[in-house]
Amino acid sequence: MPRIQNITINCTEVNCHKCYEMGIYELNEPVTPPHLIRFAVVHCYIVFILGTLCNGVAVYCVVTCTKTKPAVKVLLCSVFVPILVLCLVTKPALAEMLMAILTCDDTRTPKMFRVVTSLLYSGLAQMELLSIATISVVRAVAVWSSRRHTMTLRAALLLVLVITLYSTLMAVGLLGSLTLGYLEGHQVRRGTSVLYFFLKTMLPFLVTAVCYAFMMHALYRNHRRLSSIQHSSNVNRVVDQATRAMLAVFICNLLFGFPHSVFHLLDKPSHTSDILCHILFYTHFIVDPVVFVWFNRSYRHRIGEGVRAGVACVTQCFPRTKSVPCATPNTTSNNLASYIASMDQISSITSQTK
Repeated sequence: MPRIQNITINCTEVNCHKCYEMGIYELNEPVTPPHLIRFAVVHCYIVFILGTLCNGVAVYCVVTCTKTKPAVKVLLCSVFVPILVLCLVTKPALAEMLMAILTCDDTRTPKMFRVVTSLLYSGLAQMELLSIATISVVRAVAVWSSRRHTMTLRAALLLVLVITLYSTLMAVGLLGSLTLGYLEGHQVRRGTSVLYFFLKTMLPFLVTAVCYAFMMHALYRNHRRLSSIQHSSNVNRVVDQATRAMLAVFICNLLFGFPHSVFHLLDKPSHTSDILCHILFYTHFIVDPVVFVWFNRSYRHRIGEGVRAGVACVTQCFPRTKSVPCATPNTTSNNLASYIASMDQISSITSQTK
């Protein structure tokens, strides 16, 4: 995410010596173009609107699905609920932090506001990545195990609790120490930063990639083995759809998030690359739920039915006015008789008026 110490300085002036003095830019580093910061602000609000909507739809599909087990619902919700809260709460706050840079307004985002936003954002983003990695591990164990394993609701809740506590401790402990300046010395701060972002972003990516590689290998070599594990054909289809959907989510996360993981492991990256990399990373908050719903056939059909029902409801609430058809020589005898009768009534009313 954008560096916290970048907020109290006007970074849009070419000759802003204070930016270099405060460490916004490295020596002789070009300043970030103002139009790029404006685009980042607009992008934050786009993610705020579309990300909240798309993740809300994904959570609704998971919660209301009658074929999905409660334990699976808990694990899937642990992926999309943190991103729903992230888009709803932290994206407008991050947009304000960027606007503070653009407008050079020191009072627009106080330090405590920036610290809380950064810690909340980092914790929620890490929860998503860890939840995806956890689901991949659970599925890999189910595929490779010779016995049928059914995860209980208590085990799923325990996993989500562990993920939440771990993400909170990582954000408050390591990132909080870096943000509040408790660590002194460049080497110490650099080592802590690399450790934190490796554990937060790179390690979940590696674990998820290895698990899905094992699953694809097992499915390719012995599809009958996977079928024998499942105790119901309906459950088998649902689990397979959930696996494919989460694989699609991981691939999108890899495309949009892997550059972000590599970026945070670099030493002294530029402020411009910081913004560009996070714009790409923030996009996956919208793409992930869309891909997840699209690759799950039952979810996709339910959303389609809901959209059609909504359109039908709107059409009923605002009916179109029907135009009276004009008489033509091809009019049937019944319509012609009614037309002549109505004309006779009009003529009689006109004569009485006169």
